[in-house]
Amino acid sequence: MSKTVLHALLIEDKAEDVRLIEAALARAIREGYLIKRVTSLSEALAVLGRTSFAIILLDLELPDAQGVAVVQQVARAAANTPIVILSSAENEDVSRLAEQDGGDDYFVKALPDRRP
Repeated sequence: MSKTVLHALLIEDKAEDVRLIEAALARAIREGYLIKRVTSLSEALAVLGRTSFAIILLDLELPDAQGVAVVQQVARAAANTPIVILSSAENEDVSRLAEQDGGDDYFVKALPDRRP
């Protein structure tokens, strides 16, 4: 019997955020997932033109596009794929708007508390 593998597209340009997201996924899923990472909207749209994914994890602040327009374009390119918006705490209001305009949910990225 073969294992089901979750194929996810991670659209995130910040390396530190990628490490946090990958660590969170590893803790939550443990096994059975593959992540394809891209760092810009243009790269994401190119990948979505030739590959489908089970889920898209999408940062709204990319080098070539920001805000609600990012989720609108990704939602058009992957109409039947759930989109989870990755947001900083400062941009949570924008993430709520983006969720209403093509996203399925949002997640606030937070760095671990590093106080002694």
